[in-house]
Amino acid sequence: MNKRFSKNNKSRHPRYTSDIFELATAITNQTNVNCVAIMPNNLEDMPQHVLDFARNIPTTWQETQFIDGYPTKYCIIARKHDGHWYIGGLNGTDHPMTLTVNLPMLAGKIVKYYVDKPRRIIKQEDKENVDRAYIQMMEEQGQEDKYLVALEVNGDEKPVFAGLIPLMKPHSFGIEVALVRADNMLGKKVTEVTEPFYVRAGLEN
Repeated sequence: MNKRFSKNNKSRHPRYTSDIFELATAITNQTNVNCVAIMPNNLEDMPQHVLDFARNIPTTWQETQFIDGYPTKYCIIARKHDGHWYIGGLNGTDHPMTLTVNLPMLAGKIVKYYVDKPRRIIKQEDKENVDRAYIQMMEEQGQEDKYLVALEVNGDEKPVFAGLIPLMKPHSFGIEVALVRADNMLGKKVTEVTEPFYVRAGLEN
């Protein structure tokens, strides 16, 4: 459950999935052996509800139901153990999803609900000033723990960058992120080899 794929949780590549996503896979994934990979530091840095769920997740199921899903996009699976239902959902896309599902097994019952907090990388007030955003790992400089984010900015980039930096830090898992304009030398290198991960509404076509 480290944020990075290393023992010290400080080097190598980040884990892009959230803690809640990883917990949900214990329900959705069909496997003979349910493994939860943790390191000693996880016992101190993981939220208590995450540790409790990982400790108590059943290892056998009496009943399994497919609730909803579509290949490569999302899935919702319900499993029953000792009279209790566990329902896990995975979103395989890069945007939030709203679904209406039928869960009669939960009718009239009190449930525990685990959900990811929404991530906002670009603030609403800054979206009008950013046309497109690109990201690339700085591999060619031998800096695989640093990323360049190139932004097509309308006007002065300083207030946009100042607003984005504190928003990006909680989601960067300790990786150093550099913001540059898409029209400078470094920015052009990024835009030439990657597709934008953000496009302002109205510019999609």
